[in-house]
Amino acid sequence: MSEDISSELDPDSIPSRPTFIYRSFVHADGRDSLKFLHSERFIIHVERAITAFYRSLGLPCDVEVEENPDQIQLMQQIQTTFSAPFRGTGELIIHVW
Repeated sequence: MSEDISSELDPDSIPSRPTFIYRSFVHADGRDSLKFLHSERFIIHVERAITAFYRSLGLPCDVEVEENPDQIQLMQQIQTTFSAPFRGTGELIIHVW
């Protein structure tokens, strides 16, 4: 079961502008030996959230590249900062802004 860390979050760290909220489920196989969400698995959840965000804007991700060349993105580096660890299984809420 996931731990509720909402009371530990700094209200100033929450963006004031509208955000896209994506809910993703963390399964047992995505955790490390201490039962925390593994950092590499976190990136997979973020990628799913970004894809859902684009789809919510009406930008399809499954058309021919010639019709939508912006759907292809290559990242040289991804840097993550965790404000609190996610432990256990359950719903992970991701804000995209």
